[in-house]
Order: sequence, then C-alpha cells, then structure tokens
Amino acid sequence: MSILRCAGCGEPMQSGGQQGYQCPAYLTIFRDRRPCPSPQRIGHRSVERAFLAHLPKTVAELDVAVEQLAHRVGTAQLLDELRNVNDQMMRMRCDWQDLQLPRAERHRLSDLDTLCSDLELRVAQGAGHGHLTDSTLELIEWAVNRPRELETWRLGDLSRGPCIAGLVTALYKRASIEKHGTNNRWASFSVCAYELSKLNPDSGTPRISGPRSSMGRSAPWIVNQERARAL
Repeated sequence: MSILRCAGCGEPMQSGGQQGYQCPAYLTIFRDRRPCPSPQRIGHRSVERAFLAHLPKTVAELDVAVEQLAHRVGTAQLLDELRNVNDQMMRMRCDWQDLQLPRAERHRLSDLDTLCSDLELRVAQGAGHGHLTDSTLELIEWAVNRPRELETWRLGDLSRGPCIAGLVTALYKRASIEKHGTNNRWASFSVCAYELSKLNPDSGTPRISGPRSSMGRSAPWIVNQERARAL
C-alpha cells in the first residue's frame, strides 16, 4: 500500500511479505544506527481494520453522496493526469513569463492545452467510473450509509483486502497508523495522521490560458495532525 508512512519517521512503509508492512529501518541490526526512532511493522489485517475504522470520518469530511464519491474515486487517475498537465503548463509559463515563447514551446503548450481539455471532458463524463468493481461500489456504499458495520464487510471474502487497498489508495495521498498498547496480541491500531487525495475536479491546479496568465498555485491540503488524532 504505497500511501502508508511510518509513524516514527514519516518514510514510506515497505512490504514485509506475510508480516505486513514495515519501516525501511525496521530490520536495521544496530539500534543506535537506525534513522527512525521507532520503526514500525504492521500486519495486513491491522492496517485494514485501521482504515475501515477511519473511512467513515474520511467520507464525512468529503461530504458527498455515494454516486459522487464513486465518480470521484473512478476518475481519480484522470484527475492526477489533469493536475500533472496543468503543472507542466504552469512551469512553462513561469519559465517564459517575460519572454516570447519559441515556436516549439508554443506547439507544446497547444498540445498540453488540448490534452487538458480532453481530460476535463473525460472527468465530466465520468470516464473511469464504469471500471469500478461491484465490490468497490458496495464498500463505498457501506462507508457512506453503514459506517458502523464496515468492520464486518465481506469477512472471509478474498476480494476484501484488494478492494480496501484500492479504495484507500484512491482516497488518501498518505497516512500513518499508530499502535495502541504494548501487547501485540491485544494492541489496536488507528490512523493518526493523513492527507487526502484531491478527488474534487474543482480543487486541482487552475487552467492556464493566454500568453501571460497569473501563476498562482493552490496550497496543498495537509490535515492537522492533532485534529486527526482527535477524530
């Protein structure tokens, strides 16, 4: 799960095979040489339970209906591409802000603008929504309408893990999970800090048009860690 970060150092968690996910410093032999003060290893089921418990809070924060959320999740990849194209256009404008664009750059900018329009149209038409599996749509529906029952969703079903991972990866940009308790058998886990993906088409980098547009950037949305702990 690429969005997981170690709660001790903030580094991306690595796959630990059947053991789950672990901090890159977890297997460092000499403790005094570890770059992380408290490297984590978290099992797959603990990660699933932590995110299932947190999903209702995320959905409430997004404040959208089932169909809207399904649309946003289904078009998440398109929105990433759209923001990437807009960022390329912004960098070109910044590089040539006070100069006349060379012909090659003008052609490149025109191609990017065409691609941007195509991506915006596909997002508006909901392209990608149709690729969501029935399991993912059902999980979204439970997160919105049956949050207290989420932990029991498709218990024993082989599609449960991949489906949860897919939805979490679409909704979150990054997240850390905190362990509560010292006994591994009875410990519990919860999402302690996170940043949500920009699933709203209107929250991306604004379109740039004209030879000398303004270069304003949208500030990244970082969720306050203390607020995340209180949720």
